[in-house]
Amino acid sequence: ELLARPDVVALFGLTNTAGIAAALPLVAERKVPLIGVYSGSPVLRAPHNPYFFTTMASYRDEVVQMVRNLVTLHQAEIGLVYQNSPFGQLMAPVVEETCKELGATLVAKVPLEVSGSDAAAAVATLAAAKPRALIFMSFGPSMVPFVKAARQKIAAPIYCVSIANSRALIDALGDDARGLAIAQIVPYPFRATSTLTRNYHAAMASADLPVDYDHFFGYLNITVLLEGLKRAGKGVTPQRLVAAMEGMRMADIGGYTVDYSPQNHHGSHFVELVMV
Repeated sequence: ELLARPDVVALFGLTNTAGIAAALPLVAERKVPLIGVYSGSPVLRAPHNPYFFTTMASYRDEVVQMVRNLVTLHQAEIGLVYQNSPFGQLMAPVVEETCKELGATLVAKVPLEVSGSDAAAAVATLAAAKPRALIFMSFGPSMVPFVKAARQKIAAPIYCVSIANSRALIDALGDDARGLAIAQIVPYPFRATSTLTRNYHAAMASADLPVDYDHFFGYLNITVLLEGLKRAGKGVTPQRLVAAMEGMRMADIGGYTVDYSPQNHHGSHFVELVMV
């Protein structure tokens, strides 16, 4: 319905991997760009879609950073718990491949229901393999019962994917959240140390909203889109916006760099690990 409107020059901010995958053929057919999505799924990024632009690292980039860090710390015997959903089923092989590439050993892998109802059983299976670290490739309600059960049975650090970083879930975990390592694909938002974060803090104060990662994700996405629109100039069309985005080579967006070209529509591989 949106693509049928002649005044729409871009789609923005779609979420859900399956929904985005369904939209990608449509944007290519109608030649209207989709810019900035709330999914880092690698399957969305191949093959190249000339009308799809991402602003942040993929889930695979996150896994690489986690595993590389664990190898460096000599904690390379890894247990994987993955969400029993299309997300987890797609990401489990990515973790396996990354472990092989970087010299880590996957000592166990177990599925976890979205509700977390089988968290105790999943933890028991993982504990038997004696992992030196856990990768939690899941998000949402399952996080609380799993982490609480793992704290009782497994003396190993837990590394989480970026979308597991929910303030409500961290609060629900209480002291059990301490020490969780979380991959982040946007810069640390709580210190206003760059033009981007200073502008973000001012915007959040004006809107009377809390500074956090989720809001910063949206703020950074819209900042990249606005930069593309500015470069496209007056009378912007979908094709002019695509050309403007492709021309953003090593563009500094107030302290965050995106790098696009006609062959590369995925602007960043930035990942850092933070700890609760």
